[in-house]
Amino acid sequence: MRCIANSVLVVAILSKISCYGVVEAVQWVNVYPDKINIVKGSISDENVNLLRTNVLKGAVDDPSTQIDFTPQAKTKFVGKFIFQPPPNLNLVAVSKIRFEVNGKVQALENQKWKFQIRNVAKRKWQSLSKTSTTTNVDRWGMWKRVTPIQSMDDYINGKGDIVIRLNSNNDFDEIGIDYMNLSLGIEEALPTPSSPPAPSPPTVISKGDSFVYDLPGKQSTYDKKVIFIDLFDTNKKDIASIRSMGKVVICYFSAGSFEDWRSDKSAFPINAVGNPLGEWPGEFWLDIMNDDVRTIMKARMDLAKNKGCHGVDPDNVDGFDNDTGFSILKWQTKDYIQFLASQAHERGLLIGLKNSAEIATQVEQYFDFAVVEECWEYNECCQYISFGTQMKPVFAIEYRSVKQKLCAKFENNGFSTNFANYALDQIWFCPEETRHLDASVSDKESSRKLAFCSK
Repeated sequence: MRCIANSVLVVAILSKISCYGVVEAVQWVNVYPDKINIVKGSISDENVNLLRTNVLKGAVDDPSTQIDFTPQAKTKFVGKFIFQPPPNLNLVAVSKIRFEVNGKVQALENQKWKFQIRNVAKRKWQSLSKTSTTTNVDRWGMWKRVTPIQSMDDYINGKGDIVIRLNSNNDFDEIGIDYMNLSLGIEEALPTPSSPPAPSPPTVISKGDSFVYDLPGKQSTYDKKVIFIDLFDTNKKDIASIRSMGKVVICYFSAGSFEDWRSDKSAFPINAVGNPLGEWPGEFWLDIMNDDVRTIMKARMDLAKNKGCHGVDPDNVDGFDNDTGFSILKWQTKDYIQFLASQAHERGLLIGLKNSAEIATQVEQYFDFAVVEECWEYNECCQYISFGTQMKPVFAIEYRSVKQKLCAKFENNGFSTNFANYALDQIWFCPEETRHLDASVSDKESSRKLAFCSK
């Protein structure tokens, strides 16, 4: 197929039959290089638009449609192709990339060429394609490779570009390229809402509000503003009593795991229940793309509203970063938590993002607060700064005893803090005066380089 010249974006819709006999659409968005940066070596033509048409076949060269890449004497060839995805593309939904090159090499035995894509998140070059024993010599041939990815965000640099590098292993011969295309594959596009998402309910919480994370219900009195309780284990009367004291009630439930002691456990389909959840007996990861799971979560939102909760704290939504038994990608997680946020707001409920540090800045706009566990311990607190910038509370829980200077570090960055044991039956709070202490920590803590972002 000959591609359209001067077209920056081409969208192809393909279909495949799944193992269940369901026709699934695969959307490929074709992006072409905007620029070539030569680090070492030379090129025959700087017009990168020549690479947008797939023309040449056989052994015939045509300088009007190809670009030749030649190594520099006594060194290797290194060049970078800059791709810029269109601004209207939903990168969250991209689950794979397809790289295609129509190339021609002069020799193969001693000359090797390879293409690599820059993984910005991992700070390394990732292999895309390279010459091999099956590569055509002195003839044009299409190189193609499809690579599944966790998140397209991992490949976007600070300028919004995707960078692919071409290099050789020595200084002789050259490679001709007639066509280059990077296709971004959307295997299951995110649903487009028929109407704008429901706005957040009027906020009753603010940045810096005090809280207690009392899921076991062990606190005899509540002197903090925001009270976190278990949705299933706390009855409607008790919630009303807490609210009567002028408190804000946030109801916890797990949105990403099956718990074999919950009253609605029989509603979950077996095929939606995955691997055990770490050291938590009776708890298993869920398939968040399962329709039945989403229906159950809607019912849990209804329960929260009917019991009188101000908001919800849906846990275990970071399956993309765990061994769930399912292939959960970041874009699927983003889709799921946007669904949860929309459902909460439609019911007039506040909703918090639980953990999920890697995607926190990308989804902050959908949430009213964040609940983060051990962000100091794992050097993740920086990822939640955007919540505070928008004056949204960040409720931080560290599973350790109280350290006053650590309290200052949190509170000077606008975080509210609880210290607790893992069972949450012992909870400690920061003294009020720590907000004004020097935010430094001990030399031992500092040596671990665990700190907030520099602002």
